[in-house]
Amino acid sequence: AGGTSGLIHGTAKEAQPSPVQRNFVDRCLREKGYEPIGWK
Repeated sequence: AGGTSGLIHGTAKEAQPSPVQRNFVDRCLREKGYEPIGWK
């Protein structure tokens, strides 16, 4: 869980994460049981 929160925090600092990074984070969240619906 700590690694996931660190990854999310790291991507939040960037204005626009790359599509590859978005897909990676979305996939990881889905594997953990989350349902990401979008990015701010």
